[in-house]
Amino acid sequence: LRADLSGAVLRGADLRGADLRGAVLSGADLRGAVLSGAVLRGAVLSGADLRGADLRGADLRGAVLSGADLRGAENIKSFQCGEYNRISYVIKHENKTMFKIGCFWGNTEEAIAKVKEKYGEDSDYEKLIRIYDEIMMKN
Repeated sequence: LRADLSGAVLRGADLRGADLRGAVLSGADLRGAVLSGAVLRGAVLSGADLRGADLRGADLRGAVLSGADLRGAENIKSFQCGEYNRISYVIKHENKTMFKIGCFWGNTEEAIAKVKEKYGEDSDYEKLIRIYDEIMMKN
């Protein structure tokens, strides 16, 4: 069963390590929430307010983040790239960087390998992945 927490007010909640797999959090207020290490695999976070949330180490595989407000969220950044200008996400996960690009979820090396398959060597897409990896690893 999927927990339906649409529109829930969870501002500042400590959800560290919570299993929110497949949860529906559309429009939820998660400002400043601690979601480090949370399992958000397949969760629907469209339109959720994640400003200032800590997503360090969160598992976002298959999560829907369209329209989510990530301003000031820690350990996650969004960027636009690719031939369809899709919104992609980079997350600092423990001692590595993870990327959510379309339905792809993987680390830097896996992301670069996928991009090389599609766009060839030394594409702008690959450069963006490398830049965001460097930015995240500095934090």
